[in-house]
Amino acid sequence: MDRRVFYLLLVILMALTSSLWSEKSTERLAREKGVEAEGLWEAENYTESAIACEEAIKLFKQAVTEDQVPNDEALIGHWLAITFDCFVKSSNFENALRILEDMITLDPENMKYYTQKAILQKKLNRFDDAIETYTYIDSVKPSYKNSKAIASIYKDREDWENALKWYYLSYDQRQDSNTIKDIAVINLTLGRNEAAIQAYKDFLDTDPATATKIKTYTNLGKLYEDLGEINNALEYYEKSNELRYNNQITLLLISRYYDLNIYDKSLKNIDLYLKNKPDGADALYYRAMIKYNKGDFIEARKDFEAIQNNPTYGSIAKGYIESINSQ
Repeated sequence: MDRRVFYLLLVILMALTSSLWSEKSTERLAREKGVEAEGLWEAENYTESAIACEEAIKLFKQAVTEDQVPNDEALIGHWLAITFDCFVKSSNFENALRILEDMITLDPENMKYYTQKAILQKKLNRFDDAIETYTYIDSVKPSYKNSKAIASIYKDREDWENALKWYYLSYDQRQDSNTIKDIAVINLTLGRNEAAIQAYKDFLDTDPATATKIKTYTNLGKLYEDLGEINNALEYYEKSNELRYNNQITLLLISRYYDLNIYDKSLKNIDLYLKNKPDGADALYYRAMIKYNKGDFIEARKDFEAIQNNPTYGSIAKGYIESINSQ
């Protein structure tokens, strides 16, 4: 073969190969970069992974535009998801929100993305934007969680009226004890004491599950106590303890009845406490004090002696023992 013909054919072959390579090279580079990004993501190198992912997306879009490579939304979506995860895990919320907008553009009916968007907006203190996003979610798919999320933003901003409005909307969709507590607390903040109390009572009228009822009785008892209505407070603490015994509630009842000089009810709760915790120094202390106040010094000394080495009550107990022995 003539040498000139050989070189001519070689040049033509190289040109054809180069042409074929150029049609695929950008796509191939994109896919290779995507594989690199996934490896970095799995290695928890989130910053480098996000950079590689964004480059892979850019290259692939370039291949689609310039080389007429078929668009692959599933692949782009996969790379976007990795990029989003990387930015979130590295607390780069600004860029996470930017990537999330691209994810929403790709899949605008995915409501999970809007919830994530609202959460990020809250983290970035863009509260008005977060409210707008949550309100959109609520218009598409109402739920007590969305309403409660909006309410919590207004609560954090001390916009009490709007907070109440959305907490009530949340409660209408799901009768939740935590929501009722929020409603009561806000009403209390606004000086609407009766409304706060009524919120709990209305909730109890729905006959919630036992565990929820216990929690509500305790919350209502605390509310009454904060309002200085101690008798009502004790009533609801007792209701709570009747449904499920609690050491802390029992000790609270012991101390409150003692302070009110209602010794019979204090002793009743002391017996209950010691039945569950026989060496309970708190209960023994109050029993000793009640016996001492009633003039039963011999029995009082027995209880004081039982707690004389206790770090909390020891010094007090020894003082009473000395007083009793000196009589």
